[in-house]
Amino acid sequence: MVASRHGRWPGVGAIRAVTVSTADLATARGLYEGFLGLRPLAEWTFGDSGSDVSALWGLRPGSRGRAVWLEAPGASAGAVRLVEFQPASGVTATDGARPYDHGLVKNLDFFTDDVEGAYARFRAAGHDFLAPPVTYPVGWGGSVLATEAHMKTPDGVKLSLARLAGAPRKAFGEAAPSAPFTEVAAATQIVADYERAVAFYRDVFDCVPAADTVIGDPGLVAALHLPPGTRLRLCFIGPPRAVGGKVGLVAYEGEGVRDARALAEQCRPPHRGAVILTFEADDADHVHARALAHGAREVAAPRDLTMPPWGSIRASSVRSPDGILHEIVQAPVDAAADYRPLFPREEVTDGTLRGARASGWGRLAVAGFGGQVFAVEDRCPHLGGPLSKGTLGGRLITCPWHGWRVDVTTGRVDGEDGLAARVCPLRIRDGVVCAAGSKEDEAAGGGQ
Repeated sequence: MVASRHGRWPGVGAIRAVTVSTADLATARGLYEGFLGLRPLAEWTFGDSGSDVSALWGLRPGSRGRAVWLEAPGASAGAVRLVEFQPASGVTATDGARPYDHGLVKNLDFFTDDVEGAYARFRAAGHDFLAPPVTYPVGWGGSVLATEAHMKTPDGVKLSLARLAGAPRKAFGEAAPSAPFTEVAAATQIVADYERAVAFYRDVFDCVPAADTVIGDPGLVAALHLPPGTRLRLCFIGPPRAVGGKVGLVAYEGEGVRDARALAEQCRPPHRGAVILTFEADDADHVHARALAHGAREVAAPRDLTMPPWGSIRASSVRSPDGILHEIVQAPVDAAADYRPLFPREEVTDGTLRGARASGWGRLAVAGFGGQVFAVEDRCPHLGGPLSKGTLGGRLITCPWHGWRVDVTTGRVDGEDGLAARVCPLRIRDGVVCAAGSKEDEAAGGGQ
């Protein structure tokens, strides 16, 4: 399998890209390329003869458009993909949403060493801000001060130009030091249920929350056009080794923000805004299955397709419990992977736990949960107990030897950070559950 850019375990990279649906591609490029310093990596059109991305993005039949992929120099995550639909027929909408609406990716964070200077340059060019730069204390220990300026864009996305006093910019992105801004350090979504949102990104995308805090600074609340007295509970969540490309989660607490409209009520033309978060995974099929098992809705099942800038990739898409469209990509397509049949899919219903043998893995514990099928190596990380002989309760296998509980969707031991059983990639082909192996593994005797 292909390693993600941020390490082989836990197997999912940072946000590879944020897709912004724009009504005017040239104007949007002028902002992201000209002012934020991103550089084009690929440009393409779609829809001429049934685009690969139409089903993946949940587009209406016949949708056409142009797209450009922009990256900060030196960065390997946090790209921006601008898409102009012709005519407007996009994926979802943030247009007209209030700043405190739940279920929307409303904010893209770009870090810089000079917020005040950037504010002056953007203002001179006619860009509109919610308020001048505001500085406020952040309760992360010590006397850390944050400076932020929040800029509205014609596409319904708010850009945050930010700096933390005393913290190197490298802590928020991998862009080259000469770049005026980092890559997208975080794509922030507004959530109604903070704990549920954290659990979704943790259990599906192997993310770890950082900088969990509550902020009630009146200056920031006013700058965001929130009701007085609002408190913000927030964190930046991403894979342990990721720098840029994190997800920002914000829940507003207080009177006046509880009446936020549902995402479905926001889906009105011209369908603009930050509409897709793209995650790069070692095994797109497995991450897709985990997402469905943890409350996401399927938009497009895993498939092999062609998409710039990757070329051939395996990709799928789901909508999270908060309504955000997530694209899961595995690049490039692993043509060398050899998937061997185990048994018919119909034999692995929810609650089923059984053993199997697979090339390169030896014994597997195969389980049905949430309408999906998962497999982990048939060895408890404690003392090697046979997990397939244990009991399955929800997504947890209880080992028959000492009662350790292993999550079949992630392989992790419940309550034990870092301990995990290996997860075996699976595919469902022609109604048969198939497990990943390789001829090299078989030749080495791995399946004996």
